[in-house]
Amino acid sequence: MSVDLQVKPWFKMGGSINGSWAVQDYGYSRTGQSSGSGPVDIYSAAKAIPRFGVPYDEEGNIITNPCGSTTNVYTVIDEWNKSTDNRQTFLALGSFYGQFDFGKIWAPLEGLSYKISFGPDFRHYRQGIFISKDSAVKMGSKNYAKYATDRYLSWTLDNQINYNKTFGKHNLGVTLLQSASKYNKREFEIKSKNSKLSVIDKLYVNGGLLFKKAVCRDSRQGVGYKVTE
Repeated sequence: MSVDLQVKPWFKMGGSINGSWAVQDYGYSRTGQSSGSGPVDIYSAAKAIPRFGVPYDEEGNIITNPCGSTTNVYTVIDEWNKSTDNRQTFLALGSFYGQFDFGKIWAPLEGLSYKISFGPDFRHYRQGIFISKDSAVKMGSKNYAKYATDRYLSWTLDNQINYNKTFGKHNLGVTLLQSASKYNKREFEIKSKNSKLSVIDKLYVNGGLLFKKAVCRDSRQGVGYKVTE
């Protein structure tokens, strides 16, 4: 979205804003595992189950370990309710300016102009992870949960003075520029290796404070906070 306005003969202004919103759900995730070995996606986890494995018992219940204790593989049935890695990203970029032509205010100042420009940049990233102990990833070990956010804000401010004048056959051009900028980044992370949720509840996994109260009520949790400027 953009706009340019000629407010007065000697003053104009304008600006533009671009934004984007992305949601990614990776589902099966190996985040938080102590070892990098093992299937990295649900299709590979399904292929690791021997063909003689039985998915359901006689009463129609899911068999967690379809091949018994002889193989260390878990079923991938209903895995979408046992592990998730959900990520959200929001980006917003702006550009705004105002320009004054002093020569149109007072004739002796013809050729003198001033322009101020401001450009903000905002980014927000959020990740919510939950992996149940009954998932094909954890295979009977403890639940794992994580909530993390990154917030980045920066801006640039430019002040520019231009003077262009013709004296007979000679042209004079002068440009003065002053620029200032600043950025701030805040990172927050909380995770638990023995969360109390048994199945995915996206309200808790993606809910920040709710996550801290309901998911991390145990002694094996970690909290991190970092500010960069």
